[in-house]
Amino acid sequence: MTTAPLATHAASGSTPLQSTASPGQLLVLLFFLGFVLSVVLSIIVLIKGVQSYRRTHDSALLGMAAGILLLSGVPLVVNLILGNTTGASTETIRIVTDLTRLSGLGLILFVIYRTQR
Repeated sequence: MTTAPLATHAASGSTPLQSTASPGQLLVLLFFLGFVLSVVLSIIVLIKGVQSYRRTHDSALLGMAAGILLLSGVPLVVNLILGNTTGASTETIRIVTDLTRLSGLGLILFVIYRTQR
């Protein structure tokens, strides 16, 4: 039984589970993880929609999956790309992402009302 690791932590003044990151860094990490999770989940919804479409040949499933992707995943990626690679203003980026979300909602509504006939 050795006590060297405990002595090392005691000498450095920190405990083994203590974080040295600032609250701002943790907040950035949480935002990044939320961003990645949102994009991954919307892609999973799209994949499941495409698989269901291939199985049933019901275009409503494909439309719903594409609408959800336009509503959740695409605006995040568009915001990231336009904000980091172009000189577009914040207002322009907001308009583009809002129009993407609006097109997703429009597609979902179109699919819902089309299948109710």
